[in-house]
Amino acid sequence: MDTIAVILARKNSKRLKNKHYLKINGKNLVQNTINFATKLNFIKEIVLSTDDKYFLNFDYGLNLIKIKRPKYLSTSKSSSISAIKHVFTKLKNK
Repeated sequence: MDTIAVILARKNSKRLKNKHYLKINGKNLVQNTINFATKLNFIKEIVLSTDDKYFLNFDYGLNLIKIKRPKYLSTSKSSSISAIKHVFTKLKNK
């Protein structure tokens, strides 16, 4: 069985505004997370689930699966589990 890394990046953070755009060592939070996942040998697929057009359109230079998260799963009250279920439903349909 292959291992899939699911990276959740909701656009509007409540506590720290625009936290995904903050740069560490010249790369934003999403790029750093994706780079970390690529270094893990047991990860076979990386999936990014986001409602942010910037990250959906960004060229990561990798074989990365990008899934647009719907608005109802992108609120501050939405659970991560619901977003992950959405990812696996989308993957199953592909």
